[in-house]
Amino acid sequence: MNGAWWPQDDGLIARELSPLVDELSDLIGAVHEASLNWKAGSPRSSMTSIALPPQLAKRPFHWVIALRGEHRTIRMLVVPARTNKILAWRIMRLAAQMSLLDSSSEEQVAAALRIIMAA
Repeated sequence: MNGAWWPQDDGLIARELSPLVDELSDLIGAVHEASLNWKAGSPRSSMTSIALPPQLAKRPFHWVIALRGEHRTIRMLVVPARTNKILAWRIMRLAAQMSLLDSSSEEQVAAALRIIMAA
């Protein structure tokens, strides 16, 4: 996983993808392909489902986008728009291998790490 992307509206991902591709083109080159690991009509959720009992948390809520550029391919965890802001921030920082700057509890960090590892 090379990082995470948090679109602001699950219904407008296509519109928000273009600025993401533009921003990353300096790093990976011109993007030739974008692939998502879900199908149209798949259920959407927030990542707070990770706190559910194990039998419910095993459902496939983790979506990944792969962008293939001229120089390299990157994979990013897609954080659903409805995810709690603090959890989304932690997931994005951990997915990008950045440290957490706040005083997160062990439980909160563990939840964010479980999400990343499941992707």
